Amino acid sequence: MTAIIFPAICGLILGSFVNVLIVRLPKSQSIITPRSQCMHCQPPLKWWMNIPVLSFCLLVGKCSFCKKPIALRYPIVEITNAVIWILFFDLAHPIQTGFLCFGYSLLAAVAWIDYLHFIIHNILLIVSFLCLAIAVIAVDFVWQYHVLGMIFCPGFIWLVSWAIKLV
Repeated sequence: MTAIIFPAICGLILGSFVNVLIVRLPKSQSIITPRSQCMHCQPPLKWWMNIPVLSFCLLVGKCSFCKKPIALRYPIVEITNAVIWILFFDLAHPIQTGFLCFGYSLLAAVAWIDYLHFIIHNILLIVSFLCLAIAVIAVDFVWQYHVLGMIFCPGFIWLVSWAIKLV
């Protein structure tokens, strides 16, 4: 059970951060400050309004202040990121697979930003590459992760490319 709960929580939390990257990087805004706010009415969100997926459900998909809808993209990104972490994180190799999952999360941010704005931020690619390189170089790394990486990364990029062509 811990093998699923820990990576799911990490994935949800990092998925929330990926949403910050998706919203703020295209606008050249800081990813640290200010606190998250409603896209429509702008007040800073209270801490309980920022719990990945749960807040979206508790608020019934609407801003607590102005009652306008919250984009469905937010929980989708968080859940997708949690699935990435559940699939690839291994408690027996937490450092290596943690870097692997973090790199994949950043690639998801790259894909979403590219999909929404046709922009690819080099810093995300560089940090993602470094994370994936650390995971590959790490001592006692299991070869199956190399194969998964070779399949998942190009497959993910192809899927985004296909989705863009479809739209």
